[in-house]
Order: sequence, then C-alpha cells, then structure tokens
Amino acid sequence: MVVSDSMSRLTYELYGDALLATFSGPVTRRNALGYQEELVAAFEPARSVVVDLSNVADVSGTGFRMLLRLYHLVSGRGGEMALVGLNEELHATIEATAIRATLSDAQ
Repeated sequence: MVVSDSMSRLTYELYGDALLATFSGPVTRRNALGYQEELVAAFEPARSVVVDLSNVADVSGTGFRMLLRLYHLVSGRGGEMALVGLNEELHATIEATAIRATLSDAQ
C-alpha cells in the first residue's frame, strides 16, 4: 500500500507477521498523524515492524510520537520494532533522547 502527500510517501507491506514500513521524504506534523492511522490499521495482522528511514532527512516531534505509538502497539503484542537506514542527524536525535531506550536501532 502507498500513502503520500506532496512531499513524502509511506509504503508498507506485510511479510508473515512482520510489517515493513518504508518512508520517503520528511515525516512532519502535517503527515505524521495520517501515516499513524494507516500504520495502525496495517499493523492489525502483524506482530513486529521494521521502519525504513533510508530516504528520510527529517522527522518532526510529531513523527517521533508516531513511532513511539507504533512501538507501544508492537510491544503490546510481544513483538519487536527496528528502525533502519537512519541518517546521522536522526541517529544523533535518537541517541540524545530517551527514545533510544525505547526503540531498537538496527542501523
């Protein structure tokens, strides 16, 4: 499935009980809530999720809240969540915040 706005895009696909969510472009306050709604619905049959941020230069605070919401859904099912493809800035943001203790960074 593909969800997009004028500057970014989310694609996701289910592989067994794992959801692969791939973002392209910035994750902002304008698109994060819509992406969250899509991901929550897409995650329904899944247990774990891999979030690919290889083509993302920036994630807003609202975007990080979306990732935390997804993490809580995953952990509630006993699954795992991995972030892959983080650029240096996103990696540094996660390292500098309490998000690092919560999310698994598989870069």
